[in-house]
Amino acid sequence: MAGINSQIGKYRTDHEIEKQRLELNWTKILDKLKTSKVSEYSKFLEGEAHLELYLQQYPLTDSHHIEYARESLVRVENLLKSGGLSRTFEGQCLLAKLYYAQGRFDDCLASVDLALNSIPNDDQEEPHRSSLLLAEIYSLKGLLLEKKDGELFDIIQAFDDSCKLSRTYYAEVEKAKHLNNENLDIENSLIEIAYQRLPLLHAANNNVVTAIEIFRSYIQNVHIKSLETMRQTLIKQYAQLLIKCVCKGNYPQINTSSDDHNHNHHHHHHHFLPHRRNSQPLFVPRDVDEEILLLLLLGQSSTLNEAVLDWQPEYEAQRERSHQAAYNILSLLAIFLSRKQAFHLIADSYEQALRFSFEHFQTWYNYGLALISSGQSFRAYLILKECLRMQPQNIQVYLQLSKIILQDIYDLPSLFETFPSSGEDIQPMLKQTFTQQQQQQQQSQHEQRPPFIDLIDEAINYCQQAKELQTPPLPRSLLLLALAKSFKARQSSIHHDRQKLFQSAIKELRECIELDPYDSVAHFHLAQNLSFLNQTNEALKSIETCLLLSPDDKHALHLHTLLLTAKKKIPEAYAQIYRATNEYPDINLLLTKASIEEELYGCEQSIVTCKEALVVWKNEIEPLVMNNIHHVRGISNSR
Repeated sequence: MAGINSQIGKYRTDHEIEKQRLELNWTKILDKLKTSKVSEYSKFLEGEAHLELYLQQYPLTDSHHIEYARESLVRVENLLKSGGLSRTFEGQCLLAKLYYAQGRFDDCLASVDLALNSIPNDDQEEPHRSSLLLAEIYSLKGLLLEKKDGELFDIIQAFDDSCKLSRTYYAEVEKAKHLNNENLDIENSLIEIAYQRLPLLHAANNNVVTAIEIFRSYIQNVHIKSLETMRQTLIKQYAQLLIKCVCKGNYPQINTSSDDHNHNHHHHHHHFLPHRRNSQPLFVPRDVDEEILLLLLLGQSSTLNEAVLDWQPEYEAQRERSHQAAYNILSLLAIFLSRKQAFHLIADSYEQALRFSFEHFQTWYNYGLALISSGQSFRAYLILKECLRMQPQNIQVYLQLSKIILQDIYDLPSLFETFPSSGEDIQPMLKQTFTQQQQQQQQSQHEQRPPFIDLIDEAINYCQQAKELQTPPLPRSLLLLALAKSFKARQSSIHHDRQKLFQSAIKELRECIELDPYDSVAHFHLAQNLSFLNQTNEALKSIETCLLLSPDDKHALHLHTLLLTAKKKIPEAYAQIYRATNEYPDINLLLTKASIEEELYGCEQSIVTCKEALVVWKNEIEPLVMNNIHHVRGISNSR
């Protein structure tokens, strides 16, 4: 075998060909071969070039093109096997890659073993093609062992050898100043999978600290181009590992002492660590949360800056890849920040992503949800209406819109709480709103229509459309439809319209309960609407069912108390409200308790409860009222 390997050495006399092979310039090699004399080596080079060009387009790690590879690589296989060079180290490496692309894993494993048994003894200082092929072969070996459920230690060792060899190879290539670096950034799927799998396999082997150190060495490395091309993927994987497997108790601190790295040989992976740039002070995370946030912000900055904005058809594949990378990082950032209740930061992140998310529904929808969670109701309302335009058949958008309207109906018409704080942006809006209010004041009071009535009608319309989109209808759409109708009924001044709307709401709630009999919220609102129609007995049955399903619901406890008082069951009502106020010191519950105590025990006991209610008001409600007053005054002064 050594004699066969030596054959390839005599063909390396053409330095231009070897330089182009090292630079992965396969198109130039094919052009040169068209004018060269046909030989055994020229056929080998032609097969190699066609195989590598194919693998650049269809990576080995993508298993969706096996059948196509079996058809299109037949001629390539014949070229590689046309002479004795197929039995050399490089020939076996190329055949192993070809077999893997075709899904012939047994043949691939045999070629990998032959290649590893025929590694050439090259003592050259210059980098050459065999160095990269050897790194790829070790990565292939790791993939094959994973498919055959090999020993985890052997798999880790194979990927580790691949990473070491590829690092050495790329470092030597970049030191060779005469080489053209244009093609060195071409993604190598085998090298990338080795870098990605190695730390994850260490984590799977319960060596989380080792996995973390390897990831840190990758991300801190500023020299190796093979790492630069997949830095975003590594950041995402590292962040996922920290989120899933690391807490504050088992977090390994980052060691900033270079001396410790030089003398510590406990972890074999320290050879990945590069020389750091010390010209500026570095931020060093102190705990796992800081490191996760730093990783995700770095990933977000990188993906947002590198997102392809050109919508020409020829950039479609590149654009989709860059956008998907950005969406993946944004999703991780949203998951992490939501645990910290930092919804305003999530909203800001998605707002930055909107510049390349034209007609991308999920980004707009997530942005709307983040705005809801951060209290920016009107912005969320506008964003979700845009989502509705993108997907008019999406039930969840209809339900979210109706929910926003019903929860924030008094805030939406005012425009005060939710518009931008920038004076330049808000002044025209405030002026328009003030003008509309003046026009309404000029109308007669008989003709005036409260602005939130239009919003209620809009919510009813959204719920009705959500109900019609699915058969049988979604219980939540029936519930929201009933809430909207009930709310509108309470705003109506015409008795006949009120009764009709309440009856319609009760009908929707009964249908909702038939579809989902364990929905305590539906039972609560059914009891409430029945009480509005003075059907107290049925209301009591519904609220008791609600309390069976959700015994700790303070609103259900309050309504049950009120219904008991309506039936003149005062002692039972007091027992219920007493338990409720002990668990929930809510001001409404306390005032109800005071009213019942006045009737049962007289004014003295009632006054004690009223004092408790005043303390709750002082501590919880008064600060909110004062903040709102200052906010409204600030807006009035800016007109």
